[in-house]
Amino acid sequence: LMFSFVSEEEITEREKAELEEFLGSEGIAIHGEKYWLWARRLQPWFYPRPITADECGFLCDVMQQACVVAKRVSKNCSLTLNREDGSFLVRTKGSESSRCSLKVSWEWPQAYVKPRVEAKYNQKKISKALKKAHATEESWDIDTFPVLIPIWSRRGLYFPRTVLVLNSDSSSIVYTDVVEPDERDWTGVLNIILEAMAETLSIPKTIRVRDDSLHNILSPLEDVLGFGLKRVEMMPFMDAAIKAITTVLGPET
Repeated sequence: LMFSFVSEEEITEREKAELEEFLGSEGIAIHGEKYWLWARRLQPWFYPRPITADECGFLCDVMQQACVVAKRVSKNCSLTLNREDGSFLVRTKGSESSRCSLKVSWEWPQAYVKPRVEAKYNQKKISKALKKAHATEESWDIDTFPVLIPIWSRRGLYFPRTVLVLNSDSSSIVYTDVVEPDERDWTGVLNIILEAMAETLSIPKTIRVRDDSLHNILSPLEDVLGFGLKRVEMMPFMDAAIKAITTVLGPET
C-alpha cells in the first residue's frame, strides 16, 4: 500500500473529483504542481490498483503513527528507550473497540536475573534428539548472553537470555533462540540446545563452551548423546557474533 503525491495527469477524473470533494469538506485548498494524493495497492505481477476503504483506513493509521514518531524524534532521537527513567516504548494489543487494536505505552522491564546452576533433563527432548539427529564431525561453540532490549510477554517486559550456537570451523550460526521469561535455571538453555540438534539433524563431535555453569549442565549428556565436551577460554567468533547482535538489538545510543 502506498501514498504519494503526483501531478494532475497521473490520476483518474473520478479520483480527482473525490479528492477535491474530500479536501474541500476539510477546508483544504490545493496548490502546487504535484498536489494530487495518489493511493495504490502494489502487488507483483499486477497493475497498481486503487485502494479499498479498509486499506485507506490502514494507511491513515500508518500515517498517523508516522506523525507521532516524527514528533517524538524531533525531541529525542532514542525512539524506544527513555534514558531518564529506563522505560521502553512497546506496542501491545489494545481494546476490542479500537480499529487498530494496538496501543503504545512506556513500560519498565523486569530486571535480568542470573539463572541458578541447575536444570531439568527432559527425556522426551533427549529422545527426540537421538531419534532425529546423527553423529557428525562438526564442532559447535555454544554460549548464552542477555540482549538488552526487552521482549513483551504475558508477564510483561523482560530481557531475553539468548542461546547462540556457532559452527567452530566456519563461524556460521547453527541455531539461536531465546529463553522463556519465567526460566530461572538452565532448563530452557538445555532444551534449546537439544532442539538445535533435532532441527539440524546433527549431534556434533565436539561442543565447546566457556561458561562453567553451561559445562556442568551439559556434562551428564556427553555419554548419552555421544558428543565430547570441551571447556575453552577464548571464543573470538562468538565474541564477534554477540557484539554484532547486541549492537543491532541493544538499546539505542
